[in-house]
Amino acid sequence: MKHLTAFLLCLCALSLSAQEKNYLDRPYIEVQGEAKMLVVPDEIYIRILLQETDKQKVKVEVLERNMVRELKALGIDIEKQLSVSDMASNFRHYWIKSSAIRTSKEYQLKVGTANLAGKVFQRLEAVGISNLSIVKTDHSQIESLKMEVKKKAIVNAKTKAQEMAAAIGQSVGAALNIVEYNNSPVRYNLAMKSRAMVTMDEAVLEEDAPELEFEKIELNYSVMARFDLLEKGKE
Repeated sequence: MKHLTAFLLCLCALSLSAQEKNYLDRPYIEVQGEAKMLVVPDEIYIRILLQETDKQKVKVEVLERNMVRELKALGIDIEKQLSVSDMASNFRHYWIKSSAIRTSKEYQLKVGTANLAGKVFQRLEAVGISNLSIVKTDHSQIESLKMEVKKKAIVNAKTKAQEMAAAIGQSVGAALNIVEYNNSPVRYNLAMKSRAMVTMDEAVLEEDAPELEFEKIELNYSVMARFDLLEKGKE
């Protein structure tokens, strides 16, 4: 039985080797195809940190009510777009150190446009909530957009192969092999830029607030493709 198993494994190895040899013996052309797309983010995540101290006498509950009121005034669905990220208190250190009790509550808010993000910063800062930052940006259809870019990359590869083959009086046939490079979307560091963009004079009315825009997410993909190289008229 062991001899039979060894024989079968050897036979499979020889078969694969023969297939690879036949594959490499065929005339082919190998090219790299690229495609790029710039996507406007439609998911902007804002970190909101509420903090209280006994000395300031401003409770998190008060800040929270003010925050909810202002967000609702902007048409934001609190239940769907706002979530609690973290809660903390240093009450256990109060009896050891004569420091003020500090409680904090962290939220994450998701909005759909840079303009609305700017209004959130503006309205919350007006009611004393200024610890705000942009956590990340994304797009709701990012996976389908990535696939669209990959398709364009392989089409680009075939077009390039056709043009190169035509230059020597030949043509290309079916794809023999396609290798996708593991590219990732490029998301720029938006936090600092976004804070700078939403720094406005307090006298500026909300309706006069400028239109804000985040840098686009860059989708950049490439593939390596190998096509049959054929004589003209043998397509």
